[in-house]
Amino acid sequence: MTTFSTTHAGLERLLAGTRFLSDAFAPVFDPASPTASLKRVASRVSQSVLQWAERHAQSRADEAYWRIARSNPEMLSDLRAAVSRAEDR
Repeated sequence: MTTFSTTHAGLERLLAGTRFLSDAFAPVFDPASPTASLKRVASRVSQSVLQWAERHAQSRADEAYWRIARSNPEMLSDLRAAVSRAEDR
């Protein structure tokens, strides 16, 4: 026996994703000028990727710095003092 269902979890997620994307790209998409709209979307995507890459590189540099600092007691104490001063501000 089958039952009639008006909802489907997968379909609901798909619709929610579609709504999210349409809301996200509505400010940059102009149906009258699709080429310019695609350029704006591509620009935003490339800016986002560049920002992510910069954050990722900074995170790796910070991790390497801490790794070196942990092996050098003098550097570690200087770093901890700087962090403490920054927290006091």
